[in-house]
Amino acid sequence: MITDTKNNIKRLVVGWSIAPVVAITDPLLTLSLPARLTAETGMDALVHAIEAYISKSANPISDANAYHAIKLILNSIRKAYANGENVEARTNMMIGSTLAARAFANVGLGMVHLITQDLLIQKVISSFIISYTLAISMNEAKLRHPIY
Repeated sequence: MITDTKNNIKRLVVGWSIAPVVAITDPLLTLSLPARLTAETGMDALVHAIEAYISKSANPISDANAYHAIKLILNSIRKAYANGENVEARTNMMIGSTLAARAFANVGLGMVHLITQDLLIQKVISSFIISYTLAISMNEAKLRHPIY
């Protein structure tokens, strides 16, 4: 992501030539993260997982990753926010975030990220927009996931 603060725009740069071969996900590196950043990045990961789960392009593999990510994040985000040194909560958040990324990498992101793509305050805005846009998407998701 490249952010142009002068013109107030963000642009995504994609391509296999710049994709990482390996990602090191170490929850110990997040122990000093401020509570606000923990909440913002946690909500962003949760939105990634939910959007992947209700995507029209979802498949059994993306669903499994997204579903498990949602469970891990929902069960850990408050704990990680309340106590930044809670290694178990940070570990579950890291795993949830990684699973969410695997899910959306296979099916793409939804309307929440599309709407907020050019906004500099994406993580804050996503939390407010998610309920409205997900409600629209949920109608289509009911066809695949009768538990709704």
